[in-house]
Amino acid sequence: MKHYKRAMSALHNVLMVLVSAGLVVMICVTAVEVVRRYLFGLSFSWAEELVKYLMIMVAFFGGAVAYQDKGLVALDMLTEKLPGNLKTAVALLAEILSVLVIALLFKYSLQAILKPGVYKQISIGLGISMAYPWASMPIGFAAMLLFSVEHFYELIAGFRRKEA
Repeated sequence: MKHYKRAMSALHNVLMVLVSAGLVVMICVTAVEVVRRYLFGLSFSWAEELVKYLMIMVAFFGGAVAYQDKGLVALDMLTEKLPGNLKTAVALLAEILSVLVIALLFKYSLQAILKPGVYKQISIGLGISMAYPWASMPIGFAAMLLFSVEHFYELIAGFRRKEA
């Protein structure tokens, strides 16, 4: 499990770099566009599209990072008041339900990208396949599924420690 945790830490760091870079590019492109539009009356044809696609990437990759950091909305207020083993059992049930939903979202987002109407469609501003911006969804969900293995391991290890 030590190697898996190290790999997940590396994945977490890569996603953080991508999210940070995406945010920086979004801010820079938007600032340049504001100046070009209001001072010079000019605009890049690709800027709005790029910012939109980066926002999608930041949302799904950032969601995966937040999931790994256990920063998403959970049942913390309820579970904090429960006794030890019950608290762990409820957390495990919540994790199982989360993984089921994430797995479904992964499946449907991957199916959506593989449809010819998506991967054959070319964006107007950037001239790229629409599969690229949409790929952020299954990649983010796949990362969440990978991170969930570590969450399950920690929950089960915590449950075993409390039983001993």
